[in-house]
Amino acid sequence: MTRFWRFLCSLRLGVWCGLALTVLLLVASLQLIYQSGLDDLGGPPLLEWLNNTQHLSGVWWIWLLSGGAGLFLINIICCTIESLRQTIPGILRPPKTDFPPSSKNFYSALSTTEVARQTERLSRSWGFRTILRVSDAGITVAADKGRWWLISPQIAHVGLIMLLCGLLVSATSGFKLRQIMLQTNNWQLIPEAGLSLRLLGNDIEIKQNSKSKTYSIPKLNQPIFHNGLCIYYTGEDQQIKSIELEIKTNSERKLIRLESGQEHELEPGVKLVCGEIIPDFRIGSGSDVDSASAYYRNPAVHISLIDHNRLAESKWFFVNYPNFSRLRYQAFDITLNNVKWSPSLYIDIVRNPGAGLALIGGLFLVLGLTWNLLGGFKQVYILITKAEQKGSLLAFRGSTETITRLRKKFQLSQNPN
Repeated sequence: MTRFWRFLCSLRLGVWCGLALTVLLLVASLQLIYQSGLDDLGGPPLLEWLNNTQHLSGVWWIWLLSGGAGLFLINIICCTIESLRQTIPGILRPPKTDFPPSSKNFYSALSTTEVARQTERLSRSWGFRTILRVSDAGITVAADKGRWWLISPQIAHVGLIMLLCGLLVSATSGFKLRQIMLQTNNWQLIPEAGLSLRLLGNDIEIKQNSKSKTYSIPKLNQPIFHNGLCIYYTGEDQQIKSIELEIKTNSERKLIRLESGQEHELEPGVKLVCGEIIPDFRIGSGSDVDSASAYYRNPAVHISLIDHNRLAESKWFFVNYPNFSRLRYQAFDITLNNVKWSPSLYIDIVRNPGAGLALIGGLFLVLGLTWNLLGGFKQVYILITKAEQKGSLLAFRGSTETITRLRKKFQLSQNPN
């Protein structure tokens, strides 16, 4: 075995890798809390995000985590190979009859032949594989039980390898798209997933590769599974479909309905434009207007008045406060009269291709650890020789539990008399 192979198989390397990964995960959790610009880290695939991000200097811990996890994975694989190389031959071959040194001596009134015969019969009845060997030193009884328990650590190792590989696959090719809003009869294109969705009453229609399929609206903890994608329910709301404005002049009063982006001519050269609709109106830093959330908590509509290609007036109309939503220009008095709402559904779309592999790996890991805790490998060696006065001298080595059971069965004592 080369020095480099021993290094890859060493327990010390695994311990240091585990410790380093724990510290890096702690640093990463703090970075995600206090460092800005990382909100979309869990969205696109990791490699794609790293390729497009503008914060490469602040994600040094991702590269260290990737390298540490890779080295940890190599260490586990090498340890598993080396352990299997040593364990499998031991499982298949018969019990060793070479009596190891350092043993406990007890005496029996029975002859050596009778003790050997009864010991062999008793150990076999307990499920032990038993071999007797007669030599000049005496009669050796070698027995073992539960050799297949020796591979329980390897099962746990394989499970951990599968778990890490599943997480790696998900990180490199998976994605999570958050807060996608679906509207009634309006197709929403999702290029990352290669499909389009729309809301149809109490159903969702999904179109992919010129094929459509309809599902019931997902509910909390009841997602939709579609071709490797998982669609989660995150909320629902009412969205503004159109607004109704009341326009008054000295001679007339009329109502008009506009959708976002539509125009209405008040008179030649003067037109009204319905602009952006913001669900949750907020004035940010530098007097910039944006939406505090995707939900319609404080909806606002931007209204512009263009006079011969010149912006004459600009104002935000607040749906929840129609009395304050008013625009006056020349002879026109414009107020917000009504709003037409349309139901909308918010969903998350997740692609996690390594989830199945990680789940199977987790099951193997739990199985291996449980098997190792509940079971165990037991072996015992007994060298039976003739005592100096009478009876037999039994030299034991091995499983303490099995030795205790044999002592009680044969009423063995440490006193030759």
